[in-house]
Amino acid sequence: MTETRSVFDSPETAARWRANAERRARFVAPATERMLDAAGVVAGARVLDLGTGTGDTALLAAQRVGPAGRVVATDVSEAMLQAAAETVAAAGLTNVELQRQDASALAGLEPDSFDAVIARFSLQFVPDLAAALAGIQRVLKPGGRFGALVWAAAERNPFLSLSAAVARRTGRLPVPEAQVGRPFSLADGAALVRAARAAGLEAEVDEIPVEARARDQAGAVEGMHSSPTTNLILDALEAAEREAFEADLVAELERYRGEDGGYVFPGVALLLSGRNLA
Repeated sequence: MTETRSVFDSPETAARWRANAERRARFVAPATERMLDAAGVVAGARVLDLGTGTGDTALLAAQRVGPAGRVVATDVSEAMLQAAAETVAAAGLTNVELQRQDASALAGLEPDSFDAVIARFSLQFVPDLAAALAGIQRVLKPGGRFGALVWAAAERNPFLSLSAAVARRTGRLPVPEAQVGRPFSLADGAALVRAARAAGLEAEVDEIPVEARARDQAGAVEGMHSSPTTNLILDALEAAEREAFEADLVAELERYRGEDGGYVFPGVALLLSGRNLA
């Protein structure tokens, strides 16, 4: 199997990700439901979940397909898969199989073996998008459907991009631009459609508004700390610089504070969906 280094490949990141599952679910719930609908995740379906992370989407898909269906949930990160195994076990599900897979290769998965493929905010981290889309086309049954969520441009998603923007503006961005910009690397919807069609998939892109909320400043700061990008920045800064960065970030959050004292962060996801034309 081709090895790909994942930005999520550490037990600490996996633990943070799992701890924030509820907040993340609220943030992207409407987009997630649209993705599952678009991919045809229904009772009895066999579903491939690419980049399951800590298993959030595997659970949702497994509940939809029921005991007659099956979900094969994959991730390149061993740490994430271990967390996903705990999530699946806690839910008492028996129709989920976890596999370590590089989405650019999808080794060992039989052609024409899935009714549906889903990928929630994972394709932007795949180093070879064309190979991943070709793999999706290969494993889907003829007429099988897929749904993949990616993020629109950084400026349209301040909840995810604010920490990098603050660090950049104040000269405290200690990690490469390519790394902090990776979540938004597939923001060109037209290019995404072209890539999917080149792989033999019928495809279209829809914009889906999302919204992150926090009741108070403490909740907003906690939300920022749930972001892998924020933690990348914090972990790379010296103590004094970290304190200054945190202060600047808190000040910037006030732009999103409403009259009721709560914080609202608008966002936009892109849903790439379609079917296998084979």
